[in-house]
Amino acid sequence: SAQEGRHVEAAEHFRRALQHNAGDAASRQGLGLSLQALGRTDEAIEQYREVVRVDDAPPDAHYLLASALSARQQGAEASRHYRRALELRPDWPFPMVGLALLLAADPDPAVRRPGEALVLATRAVRLPPSPLPAAVAARAAALAALGEFDQALAAAKSALAVAEEGGQAELADEIRRHIVRYRLRQPLFEP
Repeated sequence: SAQEGRHVEAAEHFRRALQHNAGDAASRQGLGLSLQALGRTDEAIEQYREVVRVDDAPPDAHYLLASALSARQQGAEASRHYRRALELRPDWPFPMVGLALLLAADPDPAVRRPGEALVLATRAVRLPPSPLPAAVAARAAALAALGEFDQALAAAKSALAVAEEGGQAELADEIRRHIVRYRLRQPLFEP
């Protein structure tokens, strides 16, 4: 596809830039994003890890690494990087939502902390300008993890309406799958 071609081109551009300056964090992060868009998540993780090795790594580098690790079911390490992103930028909703969802739904009980997930998701929902549908969905996941399925269902329906209204089809589909689970009184972490 044309979009895939653009990602391949971008990856090559960033690789060339890194040949000239291996320490260029922006190019390494760009390469990671391009690789991730191409479905090469493990290679993207390697690039993001290189960026966060330095002490003054930007919060977005930690967030991108955490998101990729989370997609690879590496919850413990993902949690550390979401937390670092939030230390560096406390009111940033994206890592807040990512961490909340991870703590609510990770299959590893050692990673899961539904009470903390609910606090984070509730905080994310309250951030201006208006609640992100993903934040409301993360709040629903936390409620379900705590066994509050009726509240989880109401929150998920609200998130679905906002996602549909905003044209976020992929998120809406994911929330619909969550709603089915909540109706069956199943949290997201159950297989």
